[in-house]
Amino acid sequence: MKIYLAAPFSASHQVETGYAQDLIKWGHTVVSQWHHNVPLEDLGQAARRDLEDILWADILILLTELRPGTNKGGRHVEFGFALARNKRVMVVGPRQHLFHYLPNVETFPTWKQCLDFLCNPWR
Repeated sequence: MKIYLAAPFSASHQVETGYAQDLIKWGHTVVSQWHHNVPLEDLGQAARRDLEDILWADILILLTELRPGTNKGGRHVEFGFALARNKRVMVVGPRQHLFHYLPNVETFPTWKQCLDFLCNPWR
């Protein structure tokens, strides 16, 4: 599956070296690029790239278990964009707002539970 990982930008290293690698190890493709720390010319270019990456994804996984270092919220826009495009969406960690309670949003308390669900052939 092609997966977009959404999380606070301040957690980019943790997403890149942990979460993304876990998925790749199980044969999934991580299409989100924001956590690669690739320098871009402007923020508009970065936003367009992120939306294009979501369009390629089969699933968007929002990692709310990672606490933001700042009070920015691009990950919430990404989540809403994925919902609007009828993508499969998952929340890992606590629900943070009412849209996380929609019936088509899959929720997992921990990353391990989400990973087991996505990668366990015996479920």
